[in-house]
Amino acid sequence: MEESIPNLYTLVPSDNSSPVAPSFLAVRPEGNLLFGNGNGLSEYYKEIEKLGPIVGVYIGDRHQAKTNSAAAKQFKAPLCCSQEEAKVAKKKSVTIDNIIEFEQHHLYKDLEAIPTPGHTAGALSYLWRSGRNKILFIGDTIVPVENEWRVWVSKKNAPVMLDTMQMLKSLDFNYIAIGSFAVTGDPLIKLSKKAKSEMIESVIASVSAL
Repeated sequence: MEESIPNLYTLVPSDNSSPVAPSFLAVRPEGNLLFGNGNGLSEYYKEIEKLGPIVGVYIGDRHQAKTNSAAAKQFKAPLCCSQEEAKVAKKKSVTIDNIIEFEQHHLYKDLEAIPTPGHTAGALSYLWRSGRNKILFIGDTIVPVENEWRVWVSKKNAPVMLDTMQMLKSLDFNYIAIGSFAVTGDPLIKLSKKAKSEMIESVIASVSAL
């Protein structure tokens, strides 16, 4: 558990014998927030509790529901995601506490919900503003793998993913936080305007080729 940038901790399980998915802890006066996969968080419970109460555990898509449910129970915090992803979570015996409307809107003055469908139908990303830093917690919608930006999307859902990429062009963020087992390298990446544009155009090219 390390403070990657001020008030943001990257949480990666110490056991790296198999692929691990990162999680992230945002520390804020109004209450702390958890994002990401939730994999292996239990080893950090005591350290997380020392940094203050958790007021929300935010799921990007259905693949994060099971692993995050334990953390939500531990911290007595609501488990949050879209209605579409909550339906799938329920089939896996995971109850979602707070349903987030599937439209871009503020959850707090410093946090926005951003619909990013394509990988799954109800996928949400979250944009957190902390000082000069604007971090987009994008789950596994876009993943850097061996210096290439990868997406996992069916040909049927390709048009939806392309719409998501077009939306990201106008979204103001300078960090992207990845919560995928497939990520290689640092899961928190600082992006210049040029690097952000190149990332999006790379994904558009790969999805258009499906």
